[in-house]
Amino acid sequence: LILVISPEYFVNVCRIIWITRYPMMADFCTCAAQPMYFSTSVLALWWQTLGKVQARLVTVDVNAPATLHSLRVAFKSLRYLTNALRHIGAVPEDANIGLKYWHDLLGDIQDRCVTHNWLQRQGIAAALSTQQVAEMATLSERFRAEQQRFQTTLLRLDALVTASLA
Repeated sequence: LILVISPEYFVNVCRIIWITRYPMMADFCTCAAQPMYFSTSVLALWWQTLGKVQARLVTVDVNAPATLHSLRVAFKSLRYLTNALRHIGAVPEDANIGLKYWHDLLGDIQDRCVTHNWLQRQGIAAALSTQQVAEMATLSERFRAEQQRFQTTLLRLDALVTASLA
């Protein structure tokens, strides 16, 4: 199924989502009359969302899957905001390069953690549960090894979004 929508419809949907999720954006509709208001409002939303990601990144402990999951939840908001801005033309098409990789890696770690816990609750073979723990540890270690690259991705993205909206 392919859904074709007009850019105006998409912008209106984004407005509804932002107004619902971010009360500070309630007067978002004034953006048409005041184009700089859009940039200022979106930059404020961007920095708020990026700030949550960075705050959670500081607390990440690769041996504590809950901290990685918390980072993933914050990062998902950043990724979706970037995609929305890309789709309405507020940032360049290549703004989201690399974001899916990090989101998927953090999601794979969470999947292993949830599967391990489920297997234990069900009393299913310990070998399967042990395998999930081993895979989770391998993925967590990969994140730890690449954490500097993750931070570089965030810095590149922030510079790109800030330059595009300033």
